[in-house]
Amino acid sequence: MNKKIFMSLLSIMMVAMLSVCFVSCGDDDDDNNPLVGTWYYSENGNYYEISFYSDLRFICITTKSGKRETYTGPYRVNGNQLTIFWEDDDVATYTFSISNNTLRLIEDEDEVTTFLRQ
Repeated sequence: MNKKIFMSLLSIMMVAMLSVCFVSCGDDDDDNNPLVGTWYYSENGNYYEISFYSDLRFICITTKSGKRETYTGPYRVNGNQLTIFWEDDDVATYTFSISNNTLRLIEDEDEVTTFLRQ
């Protein structure tokens, strides 16, 4: 292969590799996941706070009867379905909706929890 053809192929490969880097390095994860952020609610003196991160992990802090507990793990979003993978191998799936700064988690038809964005 002559040097001119080799240099042309090398240049084309470099441009292709740089194009892939620019396309794949976009910082738009938060735009695609409306849950990202910290949400809270309180009920009967108990306090619940959950933070969702763009890398699909969460931290949940609960304070019940003065006792504080922290839970962490991964989560998944598919449309309006939220699946949380708790530390004890328990998996919970919710239907969610967000309006303004309000997050509604529906576990079943009778159990709705409303969080506010912090």
